[in-house]
Amino acid sequence: MEMLQFHTEEIPMYEAIDARFVVVAFFGEWRDGEATSNPRKIPQLKRELRKRFMNRIAPAQAA
Repeated sequence: MEMLQFHTEEIPMYEAIDARFVVVAFFGEWRDGEATSNPRKIPQLKRELRKRFMNRIAPAQAA
């Protein structure tokens, strides 16, 4: 069974554009991501990405 997964990568060279850390959520072919330079925001980004994913599949399950 597939599960929603996350990948977090640190890219120090992009810190100046507020993208030192990139968090990508993926499930099958669905991909979405966010970036931040604050490592404390990573859990918040994961929650936001999880919400986006759930909002995406909810209409499909209702059909």
